[in-house]
Amino acid sequence: ELMLLRETGAAHVKIMNHQVRCGEAERRRAAAAGGTGDNGAGSSHQQLEGYAHGVHSDSSPYHAEETFRDVVRSMPSECRRGRFALVNAWRSISDAGPIRNDFLCVCDERSLLKPDDYIEYDIFGRGWSTTQYRLHFKHAARHRWYHYPEMTKDEVLLFKLWDSDPRLSGRMCFHTSVKDPKMSGAPARESIEVRAICFFPESAAAAAAEDSASSDSWEEWGSNTCPALRGFGSHAKLDADASPVVGEMSQFNPGKVAAFVDQAFTRANFAHWEPHALEWVERVLGRGEGAGSETGGDESGVEELAFAVLRHRRNHGKANQNGLSVEGVGVGAIRGTVR
Repeated sequence: ELMLLRETGAAHVKIMNHQVRCGEAERRRAAAAGGTGDNGAGSSHQQLEGYAHGVHSDSSPYHAEETFRDVVRSMPSECRRGRFALVNAWRSISDAGPIRNDFLCVCDERSLLKPDDYIEYDIFGRGWSTTQYRLHFKHAARHRWYHYPEMTKDEVLLFKLWDSDPRLSGRMCFHTSVKDPKMSGAPARESIEVRAICFFPESAAAAAAEDSASSDSWEEWGSNTCPALRGFGSHAKLDADASPVVGEMSQFNPGKVAAFVDQAFTRANFAHWEPHALEWVERVLGRGEGAGSETGGDESGVEELAFAVLRHRRNHGKANQNGLSVEGVGVGAIRGTVR
């Protein structure tokens, strides 16, 4: 936290989670995938993980604002207005020497074509879900990729996962692990990434914006780019005039997804589901023949129902993923190195 406070200029920092990645976990992941094409880019919330060989952003505006709402309630009240940023602090933890393979590669967001290059991608696991972006390959030739060669334990790479200030040219950093076939004999990478949220209260955000934006644009956006504390955060109640929409569904925890289905479910709305699936949903929700108890359905099936809905949305609602490159950028796509 002290390093992030110093390097970002934030007034407050909250560490959210961390992820350790190593070669042994990579081998176990590859064996478990069994050739299914799982590239690991969506993995998180595990004690040890393999390398994320797939271009991804870790976040999106939906995920970032939900994270803000969840975290800010335990922070000083001044954090509720101004600007916030999600940041990843990435470094080696190996004593075997510098990182020479499966190194981290980062993309200059200014080289991307927005929104054409962005592919929304939903990830969900037991008890958590998130939405992030992947990159379409159509304009890959213009994308600028960089990496820091031979990083050692005393070097840390900081990059944004999301910045709430819409005036900035770079608000998130796509990244991936890259395998160099020429370095197959190098020691396995051992690394840690720490994800944090940085708060820049309104006065600090205003001062920073005055240095980088014209007075016209500053007046348009004002000094507050933080979302209102309402909606579906884990500590927020559903406003009476707010109704959940399918596009936001993957942001909820399983209980909230199931609650949404309970509110929105009719056979007409779910006509694209098979009859046996509809019967199962009705049974879980406590409706129709074979429904659950008088207390409102089969509680043991609620989480399973939530994940069935998320799986269906991911598998059938993402036709544009046919352009997704899941093998990472490749060594040949790196434009340069930075030291």
